[in-house]
Amino acid sequence: MMRMLVLARTRLLSLSTAAHVQQQQQQLRLVALLHARHLRIPSHPVDAAPVQPFAQRWLSSSSSSASSSASSTITAKSPKDELFLRALQTFYQREGHFSVPNDFVVPVPASADEEQQPERSNGEDDKQPQWPSDLWGMDLGRRLRLFTRGRCGEYKRSMLKSIGFPYEDWRMYVWEQQILPALHTFAQVEGHLFVRQAFEVPYNDEHWPRSTWGFKLGSHCQLLRREKERTLLPEQIAELDSLGFIWSEMERKRKIYFLPSLQRFREVFGHSDVPDKFTVPNEDERWPEISWGYRLGSIVSLERENATQELPKSFKDDLAALDFYDVERSTRVWSEQVFPSLETFVKEFGHADISEDFVVPSEQPWAEPAWQTPLGYIVANICNNGLFEREIAAHKMQLKELGFRWDPLFGKWSKRLLPALKRFREVHDHCDVPQMFQVPTNDPTWPKETWGYRLGKQVSLLRRMGRNSPDVQDELDELDAMGFSFNVFESAFVQKVLPALEVYAEQYGDCNVPQGFIVPSDDVWPKRSWGIKLGHIIRNIRSRKQHAEQVEEHRDRLAELGFQLL
Repeated sequence: MMRMLVLARTRLLSLSTAAHVQQQQQQLRLVALLHARHLRIPSHPVDAAPVQPFAQRWLSSSSSSASSSASSTITAKSPKDELFLRALQTFYQREGHFSVPNDFVVPVPASADEEQQPERSNGEDDKQPQWPSDLWGMDLGRRLRLFTRGRCGEYKRSMLKSIGFPYEDWRMYVWEQQILPALHTFAQVEGHLFVRQAFEVPYNDEHWPRSTWGFKLGSHCQLLRREKERTLLPEQIAELDSLGFIWSEMERKRKIYFLPSLQRFREVFGHSDVPDKFTVPNEDERWPEISWGYRLGSIVSLERENATQELPKSFKDDLAALDFYDVERSTRVWSEQVFPSLETFVKEFGHADISEDFVVPSEQPWAEPAWQTPLGYIVANICNNGLFEREIAAHKMQLKELGFRWDPLFGKWSKRLLPALKRFREVHDHCDVPQMFQVPTNDPTWPKETWGYRLGKQVSLLRRMGRNSPDVQDELDELDAMGFSFNVFESAFVQKVLPALEVYAEQYGDCNVPQGFIVPSDDVWPKRSWGIKLGHIIRNIRSRKQHAEQVEEHRDRLAELGFQLL
């Protein structure tokens, strides 16, 4: 019993060693073939001739390599093998290659009585050999797949090699005959090489090499990605890289969306300092359609955060070529091209209204570095997408003096809120806009750009932001000049309560306002105070410390009126 186990173990070891040696020999053959053939396909789509079929070369090389074992086709040992061999030969004679699709079945005529080959939809040559009737219905693809997966003995391998089938170099044959031509064509058709797993090369499509029809390219690409670090040879990886093959989802996003969008941004604006909020505009022919709506600014921010991490060298090289790491380039573009063009525009045309389609002419007096700069498009993105934010802040006064009225210069409130608030104050003599107030539409007494503007909501938002907010700083002078108060309690006390209390003291000789007293709506009382519950407010001031800050701030005036907290 022990002796049998030892013999079995010895046999297994010899088999595994033989398999290992066979695998090494196969890899050596792959390397030799790669070096010998020097196949190179361009990395970007070109209008090149279709990949030439390898069948004749493989037929001669495989036949010569098999000459030591057989000088002619080996006689099949069984009718089944004979049919299979003849079917494979017929397929090769018809198609010019041995790449039989896995699901290929020898076609059967529409009627069993018909002794002719069914017509093919691709209009192939009538001189092609027809399928013998005894081969109809054979699942040739499945049977060949079993052979190429190594499930055959020496006899069947010799049988295949005797007809020129590249059994020993089958992986290289598939690589050259199907994978590379299919990838090359896919890149021409789709413009990239991220092949989804479900993709199969369509049949009868003359855009694709015949040897690739029905080829499950997506599944093979998944296998290539999985085997990159295990079984793929360095030469094969280099071949795929030269094609532009995409190895991961992250690489797909970078190559298909990020890099083309960043490259176009640099072409249009002259630098790669993308504002955080920049999004590629939709339906803008200046940009690749695939990038429309792409949030380039936020992705650039993420990539800058990842700059300290280890990135693929090719990706870093791509970024460097786009001046991604040159943080001063935007300032140079501004000072050498954009700002001089803005100054010249105002001098030449006498105004600062630059249309979006305006391009700097290639002539004097325009600065030569700025010739053909899309100045109008740049200005539109300054206003809408935060372009040249640092440079705008540094040249704010000069731009204002030139007459530019951009939101980044005056803040987002300058175009509608300030004009609407000024008109409200003219009508009502104060700036305390009710929360629900909306500027009437089609009312010529209001500025046209403010029609329908929800002024009450915006004033509430302005107050919540406070006078120290960066978004408010540019409007502070005008707001203060209008008497606008950011504190609604302060405004109510100064504009309503205190004037009403002054009149009450004058009318009644003291400040002891009954709790139920409401300011009458007559000319004796300030109009803004009409209808306020003055007695209720005074009680809350004394008992609940309401308006405590205002009472402290106006303590002297209240003392003059004889007001006492207790």
